Amino acid sequence: MTTAFINDLSVYHSCRKKMRTGDLLQWRGNYTFSRIIRRHTGEAENHSSMIVRLEQYPERIFSIEALRTGLHLWPLSTLLARYDGDVNWYPIRDEYYQSGAAADAARW
Repeated sequence: MTTAFINDLSVYHSCRKKMRTGDLLQWRGNYTFSRIIRRHTGEAENHSSMIVRLEQYPERIFSIEALRTGLHLWPLSTLLARYDGDVNWYPIRDEYYQSGAAADAARW
């Protein structure tokens, strides 16, 4: 499994063409609440989201995440530009992408 750190926008721009719907993002914030979550769960990351590429906006990459107010779709570059922490990118395996499972998961 390949992991890339993309909280630096220059790294993000070098990876963005490879990003596909269904790819996983794992967030590790430097915020107090982020550290509390990690301490409580024992995990290295405190939040997860999924990459979504929409046909209507082929040049945009979005992140969809579940928050206490519901599902939110954000431009990934906007999130990365303001995020204080690290983000790990885990590309979806080819067999899942080719089977259509990623597209099915991203439909709402």
